[in-house]
Amino acid sequence: MRPPRPRPVRRPRTAAWRAALAVAVVVAVAGLAPTPARAADDLPLADVTPGLEGYALTEGPGGVRRMDVRVVAVQAPDGPGFPLILVRVGGAFVDAVGGVAAGMSGSPVYLNVDGDARLAGAIGYAFPDTDHRLALVTPIGTMRALEDGDGAPPARPPGADPLATPVLVHGASPRAVLHLRPAFARAGLDVVAGTPAGAPGLASDLAPDLAPDPVPGGAPARLQGDGAGASPSDAAPAPLAPGDAAGIALAYGDVTIAALGTVTDVRGDDVWLLGHPLLRSGPTDLTVVPADVTAIVPSRTLPYKLANLHDRPAARAVRDGAAGVLARRAGEPTGIPVSVRVDAPSGATTLRTHVPAHPDLAPSVVASVVQMAVDGVRDRVAGGSADLAWEIAFADDPSIRFVEQRRDDDDLATAVARLAAAPVDLLADNPFREANLARLSLVVTTHPEPRDVEVVEVALERPTAPPGGSVPAFVRLQPWRADADVRTISVPLPDDVEPGPLELTVRGASVPDPRRDDRPDAPRDPLRQAISDLPPILSWGELLTALENRPQAREVVVEIPGTDRPRRLARFATDGVATGVRHVTVQVTSPSDAPAPDDAPSNEGDAP
Repeated sequence: MRPPRPRPVRRPRTAAWRAALAVAVVVAVAGLAPTPARAADDLPLADVTPGLEGYALTEGPGGVRRMDVRVVAVQAPDGPGFPLILVRVGGAFVDAVGGVAAGMSGSPVYLNVDGDARLAGAIGYAFPDTDHRLALVTPIGTMRALEDGDGAPPARPPGADPLATPVLVHGASPRAVLHLRPAFARAGLDVVAGTPAGAPGLASDLAPDLAPDPVPGGAPARLQGDGAGASPSDAAPAPLAPGDAAGIALAYGDVTIAALGTVTDVRGDDVWLLGHPLLRSGPTDLTVVPADVTAIVPSRTLPYKLANLHDRPAARAVRDGAAGVLARRAGEPTGIPVSVRVDAPSGATTLRTHVPAHPDLAPSVVASVVQMAVDGVRDRVAGGSADLAWEIAFADDPSIRFVEQRRDDDDLATAVARLAAAPVDLLADNPFREANLARLSLVVTTHPEPRDVEVVEVALERPTAPPGGSVPAFVRLQPWRADADVRTISVPLPDDVEPGPLELTVRGASVPDPRRDDRPDAPRDPLRQAISDLPPILSWGELLTALENRPQAREVVVEIPGTDRPRRLARFATDGVATGVRHVTVQVTSPSDAPAPDDAPSNEGDAP
């Protein structure tokens, strides 16, 4: 049955009705941000004086909100750098959320001059642990100059810090954020890992009179829909506008990791954000996605925003400088396609994402994505072992493939994540040329048990041999909860060894020799250990070859001391992660003392 059609409402056309409507409109817009027909003009720093008042726009739950602003002072730099504007914020929204919050970086500040709201800059700095209603504003003129270069650092008074950047992780545990902290710390920024929306104490239910405020320029505020608490929307996002929340994505795809900030201004295809650096990487290439703020979490240190991210990009960040981030709405974001597959007894998953082609970011982001994938399958923090297989494609070189193993007693996911990122870090940090990674594929197979094989004993069949001869050796291996395995190997001695006692080191390839690697800077990760059976790496091609041929953690290696590094004489594979270190001494005889040759010893191992 069709519902009845509503009856039309007859509107009065009297003068009294018109007067009443005019009064209602005045009351409705009282105290809201002005809505000029054009974008607000910039306010030069020279025209900013203490006592000027205005407002800032920032997105909260339900849409863009307004904060009252009053200028306290202009903070001049002590040396090279740019000034900052010290302001105090207030109003009903500030009272509700507890002050300036992480995620408000970039919130535009408009000051009233001669009855006109003019854009003075963006909130970029705050005072954690002290007064959350004080903030420092990066002047808009300095932000406009981002196209010209990074610029000098700002004038920060004691106690002021860049607003911490909430890092939103879609689809996995916040444990993944831990790998990003070093990269952010190098830029002087902190990372706030969000808590789930709907947690107790969130400022998500604000007073009904805190209606969303219009955005200068007449553009309507972007409001959250009915699905604000759901996963990121795949609908086409509305164009970015001043005050909107936006995520600067460090990973984009099945896995999205984004630093949450606020749009300061939009002019044509140019978008300005943050008001302070993200990583101050200069030229950059990161995806910018719209975000819907779901809550503001109160905190004694500094409140912070939570948000949902849209799936479709809105802009491409092209510069990350001292005064903020500049993005462009034109152009497709680029990055390194990354595929991570994790197989475990409890299930399997495959994540596909893009990570930035940036030497400081790519390793940390790869580690975060792998952490998310392993945590998602294992669903527990525990030890175990894993096999990793990489395929790395380059834009102008053949692909390389290699494998590695890892065991850990306490937290396998974190150990695997760090190992997974190691070759990316090695290639990004090489001294020969830019890596130009085109694609990274990783397959991780996890096991709940340690699966280690310990070298427990080494014995020599014959304790003497001449230079250029060979030494038969028996290596006893103890697998985890299995019968012992004895390997017979033949260790070839170099022609140039001197007569006398010579110590052989038999160890798992990923285990450092305590007699030689006791320096504080000695490499501990197997991918960072010297390729000791090769000459020093002198070219890009040699680096790729060494990476493919380097000993795996499942291998046992036999070494002797060398001038600059140990000399590897033999290696053989086991069925797990080889552990343990043993030393044995062979007596090198002079060539004149060599006995007549006899039958060659058996060699049951698989050493090359």
